[in-house]
Amino acid sequence: MAAFVVDDFLEAGPTLLTAHTPAVGGAWALQTGYASALYCGSSGLSNTGAATQGVARNAATPPAANYSVTVVGRITGGVTTDFFGVTARAQPSANTFYFAFVRNGTLFLAKYVAGTYTQLGSATFTMSLDTDYAVTITVNGTSISASCDGGATISPVTDSAISGAGAAGFTTFGANGYVTSISADELAASVYTVTSPPGGKVCPLSGGTTGTATIAVAGTYTGTAPNQVRLVQDGTNTPVAGFDWTAIASASGGNFSHSFTSVPKGAGWYNVQVRDTVSGTVGVSGKVGAGVLFMVDGQSNAWLWFSSQAYAGNSTLTPSPLLRVTGIQASNAWVAPSAATMNAAIACGNALVTALACPVALVDGATNGSGLTVPGSGAQWVNGGGSGGAAYTSSNNALTAAGGKVAATIWIQGEADAEAGVTQSAYYTALGQLITLRRAVVADAAHPYILVGLGRCTNGAINDAEAEPIKLAQLQKCADANIRRVDRLDLALHTDGIHHTASAFTKLGQRCAQAILVALGLESYDRGPRITSATQVNSTTVDVDVTLTAPATTVAPASGITGFRVLDAGSPVTIISATRQSATKVRLVLAAPLTGAPTVQYLYGATPDVATPLTDDATLALPLEYNAGVLAGVTASGVSITLTTNGSAPAAGLTGLRVALLRKSGGVLFSSLAASWDAETTDGSGVLALSLAGLGIPPGEVLGVLVTDSDGTVGQDPSHKAYFGHGVAV
Repeated sequence: MAAFVVDDFLEAGPTLLTAHTPAVGGAWALQTGYASALYCGSSGLSNTGAATQGVARNAATPPAANYSVTVVGRITGGVTTDFFGVTARAQPSANTFYFAFVRNGTLFLAKYVAGTYTQLGSATFTMSLDTDYAVTITVNGTSISASCDGGATISPVTDSAISGAGAAGFTTFGANGYVTSISADELAASVYTVTSPPGGKVCPLSGGTTGTATIAVAGTYTGTAPNQVRLVQDGTNTPVAGFDWTAIASASGGNFSHSFTSVPKGAGWYNVQVRDTVSGTVGVSGKVGAGVLFMVDGQSNAWLWFSSQAYAGNSTLTPSPLLRVTGIQASNAWVAPSAATMNAAIACGNALVTALACPVALVDGATNGSGLTVPGSGAQWVNGGGSGGAAYTSSNNALTAAGGKVAATIWIQGEADAEAGVTQSAYYTALGQLITLRRAVVADAAHPYILVGLGRCTNGAINDAEAEPIKLAQLQKCADANIRRVDRLDLALHTDGIHHTASAFTKLGQRCAQAILVALGLESYDRGPRITSATQVNSTTVDVDVTLTAPATTVAPASGITGFRVLDAGSPVTIISATRQSATKVRLVLAAPLTGAPTVQYLYGATPDVATPLTDDATLALPLEYNAGVLAGVTASGVSITLTTNGSAPAAGLTGLRVALLRKSGGVLFSSLAASWDAETTDGSGVLALSLAGLGIPPGEVLGVLVTDSDGTVGQDPSHKAYFGHGVAV
């Protein structure tokens, strides 16, 4: 701080102030509108006028409009109506200035503008007569404040009436006020820089999506140390309820710190403000939120959620103002996702912001080329024995930097392990170990995982035998508690044959967001159609029944469906057509007759045909889920035989019939028992009806039926009657 006026007003004998020379500064002059005689002497300056006000200004021009002026003075002789004080920004040709003065135990802050008096504030204190008090006024932009010995402080008020630098000076009233010194100093360039939280940081809620957040504040300062701190709504001076100005926890040596606890979830951003109540200097942080964080782990198809590489083309998505990404590729900064490249992150984050109504951040924990059980071209997630590998360590460091609390984790990985030929068992075990590690770190044994299945590979890097074990292991893990499944086999691929296009990344982000919301109990729909059964209608026709999740009501399209695979005795059979039969049924017509019960698969292998995938009709149009195989049953509920007594008369009302159903074995017809019944009857028309439910007999098989009324006793009387019918087709 540089002093531009310093004076002790001492003279050997009474000397008019206007003839006195200060130690620092220019000549003294009476303020416009004031004629009271002011004299310097051996006790300082006194006002000889009775019950009149004297105001003087110094000719020194302040270096800037921001400065403080301090006057030391006293009231003598037991008079309580007199006062003294200090002035700032006094105009040379008008009765205009700010001033602070003490009178009878009260500090006043006021202004004159063209002779009109306005009080700006006051504060009381215990004041003794014949005692020196220092009175200070500080003008800093539109912030005007005052203080006085004895503990009286008037916090900064906002006033813009007098903006020029003007002049520094003092004021007295009555003959019993003395001013013993004055000093006017340019304000130090106080600067308050909030370094933490960094702009855009989302501080995690204690309960994931519920509870409150802790906002840790740290920063640096030059000049006067700040003494108060608060939270306000972003871009305003409106305090967050319960978090208005409070004493700062620590401010010394150029550093300050504070911690706000129990900060409520916000529908928007907050700012941290720090200030010095004397100078009025205020420092403001960037945006900070009390909201929800989510982790995204995996290899390249997770890494591309956050990459600046324009790999998947340009996006037409606009990130929500409440969405941020952080983590590995952002070097733990908190940034708005790039609309040019981060399709999946924007689609996922926007949906979560809308549903949760608060700031949301996605934490990038992915390592390009990483493998779960193998290093791949990047790093390994789980080492032998279940410890965390280098990829896990990188992810965990990003999580810690983000605040250590995420509400769910998205896992997108599998290509490296498939290429390495990792078995289903090994992958399943390692994935369980990884999830256990993460749940321990976030201290939540039920921490939700969103498991995104292995995608297609059309570049030849992965074959069917390598892809299926990983897909099956992921499907197996989805049966565990608090793990949600997201399919992506239907999504379009970039020309490299393994990563998604821009529009496909958008769909993937939306699907992941929906699965998260179901995991959090905020939605009920995140699964597409799934195969519940398959039924062989005849030797060349198989019906596939699916289950839908509301709000879906039907499957689509009506015809030309691709992605199905039918196995007969383990070998694929050509599918001529796949058409919708009803809202939940698809009919497959085959090119060749089946020889046994077929198995139906959907999206098998590394390169399933997804030219026209089956989806539901809900907004997300989720695909029929990958299925490794469903064994088809039969549609025939049974077989009916009409028995007669003479070749034409129905044998009605027979009871106690024993029946054997025979099938061929080893090429020999009717040599193997398929089923038997001990107490059958014919109806009034002589019809014997046999149920075949649950026998696994395919439609079209030719069977033999043996019917007798014998109880098996030798020499039964009357003798038994028998019927054998061959060539019975079901």
